[in-house]
Amino acid sequence: MQHAQAPSQGRQSVHILDKDFDDLLGATVALPTVVYLDRYCIENYILEPLAICRFIVAEKPTLTETAVKMRFNVEKFLRESIADLRSLFFCFFLVQKHDLQMPNTSQSVARFSHGRDRWRIESTRVKQYERRVVVAVGHKNIDFATERRAYASAFELNRRKRFSGANISGKYLLALLLLRITGLFGVRGTNLDSATYRIAEYCDLAGLRKLEEQITKLLVIRS
Repeated sequence: MQHAQAPSQGRQSVHILDKDFDDLLGATVALPTVVYLDRYCIENYILEPLAICRFIVAEKPTLTETAVKMRFNVEKFLRESIADLRSLFFCFFLVQKHDLQMPNTSQSVARFSHGRDRWRIESTRVKQYERRVVVAVGHKNIDFATERRAYASAFELNRRKRFSGANISGKYLLALLLLRITGLFGVRGTNLDSATYRIAEYCDLAGLRKLEEQITKLLVIRS
């Protein structure tokens, strides 16, 4: 943000910022050089099933894309992971909105994962965290159920399918994904940052086309 607010020094530049919860918190800034992603973070855009399959094949050359797809339904895995994370990220949002002084999005996904199947979110751990949030907002005379109704659409809390996951961190989803493909295919020795970069190499990034158009328009207007 400091770079975006600094004088341009004659250069044309556009600053792309992660959305995080800024739009829901009313914390976005209106600057001619700033464009926000329309999903939580840049990692959300590389969750492309075909790119993930190609990454697995690159790590395990004895496999084929067809074999990977038969063994692992990436779309189903991401859909189920988003469904499991919706309530948790709603709670993270409430912590930030009401300044509850509780750890939130900085926590490792392992904090909420199943003890044995680490690629699965453990619902009891999410419920434990939610109960703490309910108590904390109650101390501020805020009704948790009312807040839940107000933000049910943003966090897709009542949806049964076709989740966008726009308000869920792609970093969390990638961490779960890497754990799952490590267990299924033995893809080892690859940390999250490296895997993120490698998967991105195989993406067509279709989800960023709208952003590309926004940036192009900004540069044309300022030229």
